[in-house]
Amino acid sequence: MTVSSRKLARWTGLLVGTALAASLVLAGRMPASGAPAPAKLSVASKPTTELGVSPAGRELLGTRRLAPGAPAALGSLTLSNFTESRLDADVRLSGPATELDPLVRLELEASGKTIYRGTLEKLRSWQSGPSLKAGRNRRVRIRAWLPRSVPESFGGRSSRMTLEWKAGA
Repeated sequence: MTVSSRKLARWTGLLVGTALAASLVLAGRMPASGAPAPAKLSVASKPTTELGVSPAGRELLGTRRLAPGAPAALGSLTLSNFTESRLDADVRLSGPATELDPLVRLELEASGKTIYRGTLEKLRSWQSGPSLKAGRNRRVRIRAWLPRSVPESFGGRSSRMTLEWKAGA
């Protein structure tokens, strides 16, 4: 049985093409990793009539690499009292996604004093914030992190949150 050179060239081309395609697919694969995918957290803030918030409506804290034991995500904002009297600012967190609520820890600090430290879940109800004198500003620093003890099942979750402020009683 004789094989024509044309058929031989076709079969050789098919085998070489298949081998090249397979090597491209295998080279493009991500290596296996036992580490869970990091969580994503985004926090913005919105102003009220009595309290100004800067930056307002923009992301003030955002991270795509929130993992247990990793460094905290950092952000800050400035509160401004637009009234002619002293105001106590209250704060809460809102947003539709709640997957990270019991896992992520958040700390709010104003003038070196911690005004909130706890889970996102607890901050969904109004908490007492800083006091502001009439016409004054106050910088609020924000830290968010996942404790080392968080189970690996958190991986790949994400939340977009908003810090809401109001003048307290």
